Amino acid sequence: MTQVVPELRRRGLFRHEYEGRTLRENLGLARPASRHLLARDFKAAA
Repeated sequence: MTQVVPELRRRGLFRHEYEGRTLRENLGLARPASRHLLARDFKAAA
C-alpha cells in the first residue's frame, strides 16, 4: 500500500513538482479582485 504514489509518479499520473506557488495557481484559477481596491475605485468614481 505504501507504493501507490511512487507507482503513479512512474506512470506520469502524479506530479513531482508544482508550477505555481499557491493552490489557486496550480488549479488554474484566476486571482480574485481585491475588495479594498474595488472600494477605493468606487469612492474615487463617486
